[in-house]
Amino acid sequence: MKLYSKISLITILCGFIQHSFGNECEIAQSIYKDLSTEIPECCDGEYIICDETNEKVIELNVNFTNRTAGILAFPESVQLLTSLEHFKLYGDSLRIDSLPDFSSLKNLKSIYVDDKYIDKLPEGLETLENLETLNFSYTKLKEIPDEVYKMTNLKELILHYGPISNSISSEIKNLKKLRILDLGDNDVTGTLPPELCELEDLEYLDLLNNALTGPIPENIGNLKKMKEMIFENSGINGLLPESLGQLENLESLKMRRCDVSGPIPKSFGNLKNMVYLQLYGNKLNGTIPEELGYMESLQQMLISRNNLVGTIPDSFGNLKNMKFLDFYYNNLTGPIPQSLKNLKNLVSLDISYNNFTGYLPEYLNDLPDLNEVLACFNSNLYGYVTENPNIKSCDYARTNICYKEGSPYCKKGAQLCTPELIEKIEAVKRESLLGATDGDVNVDKDEECWAEALGYPCCKKENPKVYYKDESGEWGVESKEWCGIVVKKENADLEQDKDKPATKTTCSEKVTSQGYACCTSKEAKVVLTDESGEWGVENNKWCGILN
Repeated sequence: MKLYSKISLITILCGFIQHSFGNECEIAQSIYKDLSTEIPECCDGEYIICDETNEKVIELNVNFTNRTAGILAFPESVQLLTSLEHFKLYGDSLRIDSLPDFSSLKNLKSIYVDDKYIDKLPEGLETLENLETLNFSYTKLKEIPDEVYKMTNLKELILHYGPISNSISSEIKNLKKLRILDLGDNDVTGTLPPELCELEDLEYLDLLNNALTGPIPENIGNLKKMKEMIFENSGINGLLPESLGQLENLESLKMRRCDVSGPIPKSFGNLKNMVYLQLYGNKLNGTIPEELGYMESLQQMLISRNNLVGTIPDSFGNLKNMKFLDFYYNNLTGPIPQSLKNLKNLVSLDISYNNFTGYLPEYLNDLPDLNEVLACFNSNLYGYVTENPNIKSCDYARTNICYKEGSPYCKKGAQLCTPELIEKIEAVKRESLLGATDGDVNVDKDEECWAEALGYPCCKKENPKVYYKDESGEWGVESKEWCGIVVKKENADLEQDKDKPATKTTCSEKVTSQGYACCTSKEAKVVLTDESGEWGVENNKWCGILN
């Protein structure tokens, strides 16, 4: 007696039953009759979608109000829809606990199931050679089924939000065509197998909220097509591999609240397409690499709640697309760099809970999109509240930042300015201004535009006003930007004779009482005027202009 395989029997049975039911649309309607009080029209284009002839059902979207209070099995008549390409089962009131064998659905390309009663995959899926998308989200699957690793034509594997608690098998390497892997919001355990990084077509990896252990595999750099990786609260630990910098197409790296440690890789500077970098709440240490300033597409950088030290690199002025810059809760020091004035698209700046010093930059007043400045708990930071009418959120608590009486600007946590505090702020401001223009670049100040070597243009006006002078040369201001003043050849000799002793040797007592000397040259230029008097600069140090 000849024995038939299970699949062959199903095929024979399907042919017999299909003849009894009539066309495929009627079969689809019968499924709704078994499950729901509402039956859609044949080929309605929403729940039952047919081909051009309206004879074959190519998509079935089952979303209904359960007609009984009991838990149901899905009708086996779905096996007769042999033209079906897309199957979708979803809805808040579903009470379906099992699906029939799908091995007869040879044309099936995608399955989407969102049902909290389903706890296993339907049988026969590994035989479906056209299956590209398997999405069982918000179900009761307790593990990644072994048969998944046999579905070698899968492009999307989405098992989001469930109680999955086993590990990712090394057999994941069989899914060579996989582009999307989403195991987020489960309890996946174990380490990430290196074989995962052999999936060279992978573009999206979501491991959000899991119970993984161990580091990111060193061969992660093989995933050249990767665009987005989510490791947030996944349990991943260890060092960030330098090979992450090889993911040239990476646009988003989200690693908030992991347990990674060590330095931020310098190789991140190679990620020219990176838009979102989230390293919040880890154990990263060391300094912020200057190379991060080369990530020219970056719009969001969250590196708060780590153990980072040192200063903000000047290279961050290159991040012209930056919108959200967050350094909150580290051990960063030094002044806020002047180069950040180039971030014209900046929306939020958070430097709070650090050890920043110096003067809060006034260029924040002019950033057109800035609406949040958080600077609290920087006890050696001085300045005035940012006078930008667009700022709706701010915090200056535990700083030496003050507001003038009657100020209409955001001033949460700031002190009311007093004469003593203003005097100290102005002194810090002068020191910050002096430090911002220090340099050791040797340039020719005669005729040629020497300022270009420092990244600035030269002044275009004849005989521009000198606002500042340092070792590089004399500086003017045009269109609210610094510009270098070119010394003409015929005036070069006169420039050399300027530093002669002045006949008057006194200046304001308010200057000398702060520990500054009077200028020695009667030709000293007035660089700054405040309540203490007029200030000049000699030998890269502030001095009081002679009376």
